[in-house]
Amino acid sequence: MRDFKLRNSTQTRLLRVVWHLSLAAAFSSVLGEQDVPWTKTSDWFRPPPASEQRFGLASWLQDKVPNEFVYAIRPSLREKAMKLLADREIVPLSSRDCRELSCPGDVDRKLDDLIAKDGRLLYRMFNPPPLGRIPQHYTDETKRKIATEQRDTIARLQAEIAKLEGWRGRLHPLLAKAVALDESKSGPFVGFSAQLSGDALLIHHASEGDRSLPMENVPVVVFLPRKPNIVYRDASMSPPLRLPRPPKPMRDQDLKRPQDSIDVLIELTETP
Repeated sequence: MRDFKLRNSTQTRLLRVVWHLSLAAAFSSVLGEQDVPWTKTSDWFRPPPASEQRFGLASWLQDKVPNEFVYAIRPSLREKAMKLLADREIVPLSSRDCRELSCPGDVDRKLDDLIAKDGRLLYRMFNPPPLGRIPQHYTDETKRKIATEQRDTIARLQAEIAKLEGWRGRLHPLLAKAVALDESKSGPFVGFSAQLSGDALLIHHASEGDRSLPMENVPVVVFLPRKPNIVYRDASMSPPLRLPRPPKPMRDQDLKRPQDSIDVLIELTETP
């Protein structure tokens, strides 16, 4: 059971990565076709330029800010947050500002939880249970492929733990501008995410839907170890992810009784 939880957690992480990248690819595609998922943009909209190379797959895996450190300001407090921002891209928040904007106060505990979670996953990678080991009947090529994937996962977890360890005592709340299309839905593939690469921060909002919507300005709080000099903001929309429904269980009356089969066999043998 513990092995299943490990594999399920790893698969969930990889699925989120693939889903995020597919959203970015779709976003770039619709931009090229001028068939964008919004009816109008907002004055806060600032996507990364095409020449910006800091937000690819490798940097996303390395520089992604955990979602636990990205918070959208609640609607009733957004006017106040916008006044604090004024014409600035991002501003540090004082303890008083944080309280007035209802910022979460358990960031250090969440950081410890993330480090502990990655540590448990790393331990399981080095100490797999019998069911989690590579089966001996696999071909050598398959074994090498699995071993390479495991080494990549271990290296990624070690880098993530080292990054989060370096953030201890250095996370500070920053109020930043962001944009969104539809905040009404929640799920593992929608909502705000952030990526800090060098002196640049990208805040992205992913939503699900099948019709264009007007873009809205949304102030968000991001806990970061340093203040970025550049803040990019974009949004994307993808069709809702519809998973197939499981088959309905058969009812007793839908199952043929043994006697029914016997009666049919008798009729067939007695037919002249």
